[in-house]
Amino acid sequence: MEVFLRWLLVSTDTQSERKTVVPRFDYHNLTPTQQEQRIRSSRAKADMDRDRLSLSQAAARQELTAGAVLRWFPGSIVRDGRGPYRAILDDEVFRMVVATTDGVLELDVRGSDDRSTVGTHMSAIFQLLDHGDPGPLLEMRGTVVGGYALETDPREIEALAIFGELDFLEIYLTDGSEDEQGIGS
Repeated sequence: MEVFLRWLLVSTDTQSERKTVVPRFDYHNLTPTQQEQRIRSSRAKADMDRDRLSLSQAAARQELTAGAVLRWFPGSIVRDGRGPYRAILDDEVFRMVVATTDGVLELDVRGSDDRSTVGTHMSAIFQLLDHGDPGPLLEMRGTVVGGYALETDPREIEALAIFGELDFLEIYLTDGSEDEQGIGS
């Protein structure tokens, strides 16, 4: 298995003073087990940022070691001197299931910000379907990920659910061989 390594190019986002790191891995060349560990490491990284967890706490939450998380995100989990590790933005690509205005699609989603947006969108969908609250979904109107507008019309989301298009249990995909297409196709 060949894993493509790139030099880590770090650029500063002047608005937020956060750094973005260029992807190190081509997920198409990873085994499903490696993809799963990479996905869980991404979740640990998000947990660090969102819940203000230490690297060890976030890794344990995802049933990983801190070293495993660092192996997948060495340039976007950083520490200043001997201080605690912190998560910064990355530009890694993950295959994800996304409900768009073009239907439910499998997309290559680039970067931790867009992955977070997809997760927020799915939470908003569940808020609508489980609790009848369209508010979080409507707040996402006009949001675009990977060149596709996210579906935010409550009627369309309910129709997708009725037709079983939202029955997937996981938004991250571990088999990179799929083409960009509708899940129900």
